[in-house]
Amino acid sequence: MQSPASTAARLGLGTVQFGLDYGVSNARGRVPPSDVVKVLHTAAAAGISVLDTAGLYGDSEIVLGECIAPNAGFRIVTKTPPVPDAVVTRADVNEFRTMFARSLERLKRKSIYGLLVHHGRDLLKPGADALIDVLRELKEAGLVERIGVSIYTGAEIDGILKRFTPDIIQLPINIVDQRLLASGHLAHLDTLGVEVHARSLFLQGLLLTDPGTLPAYFAPYADVLQDIADRARTHEFTPLEACLSFGLARPEIDVLLVGVTHSRELDDILAAMPRAAARPFDTSVFSLSDEKLVDPSQWRI
Repeated sequence: MQSPASTAARLGLGTVQFGLDYGVSNARGRVPPSDVVKVLHTAAAAGISVLDTAGLYGDSEIVLGECIAPNAGFRIVTKTPPVPDAVVTRADVNEFRTMFARSLERLKRKSIYGLLVHHGRDLLKPGADALIDVLRELKEAGLVERIGVSIYTGAEIDGILKRFTPDIIQLPINIVDQRLLASGHLAHLDTLGVEVHARSLFLQGLLLTDPGTLPAYFAPYADVLQDIADRARTHEFTPLEACLSFGLARPEIDVLLVGVTHSRELDDILAAMPRAAARPFDTSVFSLSDEKLVDPSQWRI
């Protein structure tokens, strides 16, 4: 059995809510800076070290730069701007460099832990080798420790690995979205030594929310979502514990990214971690194939 400290150390904090109104279950909106300070203090005290942000996350980088205590040992991961066209141009490469410099300025850092290409498909476009070259240059210059990419599909992983092997890949996975587990991609990344950061563990809070309170888009899935909650309870798990148990049972995942809108939510996650880690169970029955449910980019709400 892992200790509470060791399990909490596998958590990372997603910070999109610090800069934007984000999440299907987020009724509070953007997290006020005063609450951000409390969340960061709780995270640091628990041993959480990774903070995930992006230039596209509104003012998230600015808020982090203002709110992180000088002595906090957080490892910050941010992401590049998307490439708008079908081909990567010199202008895109210049924007890539400019925006990274801007991220360092906003974060008030001389260097950061990780830099990810925000959309994996950008690395599959003609001319994308120039983006990879910039990533490598920034790493060699000591401005970033690890480089990588955020992906959505197994096909993106396959295409990217033909170009280079990232240090970090951020990917979506949770008890209903097990596509990358079933396809073998998660295991393959583990054999390559890629550091895996898992997002969407709670599916933007959908998996923790009473189905009856969700937007009308999810009405066709209400029975399915209620069944998931009921099945979890037959194992004497809360939905939160079930989601955490699934992630903690995957040794291929190095960092489990979670997002919160208040320090109390982070307290709840931390309190659930030891029990979730101590009682793994078969979650294969939860896996669903309907992308209109498991893929938030397809939600129409």
